[in-house]
Amino acid sequence: MRGWAMLAVVVFPGALGVADLAAQDPPPLPALWGQAIGEPRLVRCVQDFAAQSTPGVPATCLELDVSMTPETSGREQMIDDEQRRWTGAVGREIMDIRQVEVTSAGSPELVLAVLFDVSGSMRLGQVLALTRTAVRGLIQRLDSFEAHVSVAVFGSRKVRTTIRNAEFGTPSEALAGQLERMREPDDENTALYTAVHEGTTKVRSKVDSLRALGRPARGAVIVLTDGQNDVGNRGDDVDLLSSSADLSFVRSTALEAGVRVIAIGVGSNVNQAELAGLSDTFIPAQVRASDLARSMAQAFGELVTGRRLTFALAPAGRLALGRGEGGVLVTFDDLAGGTRFSARTEWRPPFAASPAFMPQGSGGQASEFGGFEPGSRSRLFGLLAVLVLGWMCMWVAAPLLVRMATGGARSKSVVDRDRTGPAAPRDTRPPTEIPRERLEPEVLDIVEAPPRALDAPTLQKASLERV
Repeated sequence: MRGWAMLAVVVFPGALGVADLAAQDPPPLPALWGQAIGEPRLVRCVQDFAAQSTPGVPATCLELDVSMTPETSGREQMIDDEQRRWTGAVGREIMDIRQVEVTSAGSPELVLAVLFDVSGSMRLGQVLALTRTAVRGLIQRLDSFEAHVSVAVFGSRKVRTTIRNAEFGTPSEALAGQLERMREPDDENTALYTAVHEGTTKVRSKVDSLRALGRPARGAVIVLTDGQNDVGNRGDDVDLLSSSADLSFVRSTALEAGVRVIAIGVGSNVNQAELAGLSDTFIPAQVRASDLARSMAQAFGELVTGRRLTFALAPAGRLALGRGEGGVLVTFDDLAGGTRFSARTEWRPPFAASPAFMPQGSGGQASEFGGFEPGSRSRLFGLLAVLVLGWMCMWVAAPLLVRMATGGARSKSVVDRDRTGPAAPRDTRPPTEIPRERLEPEVLDIVEAPPRALDAPTLQKASLERV
């Protein structure tokens, strides 16, 4: 009885500790930019720490996916490599960034309509050639993602028909079939409002068709122009959108459809206020190859907002992975523009690798990140509970395992012993030394016993009884 009481005293607090550990809420994510961070996972990698480890030694890295807002993602893609910095920390241990990969993992399929202004002003200089080259680079980058792309041109004639007839295809198909065969600018005006409205409607229709098939999708429109909305002249289509009310209508249509509009103004004659009011993001660009390439990089970042980050800890700091204290913190710094966001998620290592009494590791301190400290008492109780429960399982299961190993049945000698008591000791002498009566079975003959001799008084008494 005393043993069971002691067992209850040990198991009950341990169970409470496991419940306490399971009930701990992950640290909240700061709502600075609306970003999200996925669950970290361990992956195999090869270290290359010049001062902290032997190069080429296989190691364990931490990989996770971060989803950024389109604005922050576009900014991250536009700035130079030396001006952007990703850092990570597990608890107080700083992790070295190994790789930053742009990814759309977990994101819906992308439906994109690229609208080219081919009005008369686009014929000046190398505006069209440089813009087409920049768009070609954007579409080529999208070729490795799940994307449906359509490229259409617009001026002020047959605007709706031209945009509606531009079919969606893979990035490679759009590149070869539409961009490379795009018609040259003509002496036309710019039906900017109508083009954006038709592109938004076209994208929404494609997104709805994919969703009807059970395929999540999201839509976007990129419009490139060097001017402003200019219609109502001779030869223009009738019923083209032109008023400020029409601009508000186009914008509200895009917001209602959930289609993101990115307006890229090429040159110095664009109406920035008009393009900003028409789009989610307005990107000004000068007529230079480098400037246009930077603008397309920003547009690409707004379309693909996922980042797959791979971090590695120095050997002295890997103990933080086992402790799992403080969660995982990821920070992005824009050293050029001062933009910064950070996101934190919980990291729960395998239980066997995270005892509460693990010694503190040495490494770079990340005290500036803060962090929460899970209760070591809870993990200690949980570990004791697991050990006690494991001992109980072995105590119960050991006899069953032995019985299974011996066939599950008792031998005949054990059965006879249970019935008649201990068996007689076995004669171990050679057969030649054992008496014959011990070797042959004993035979008992049943014979009639001889009559007994009776004395005179007994005979006389028996005679009287017969009379």
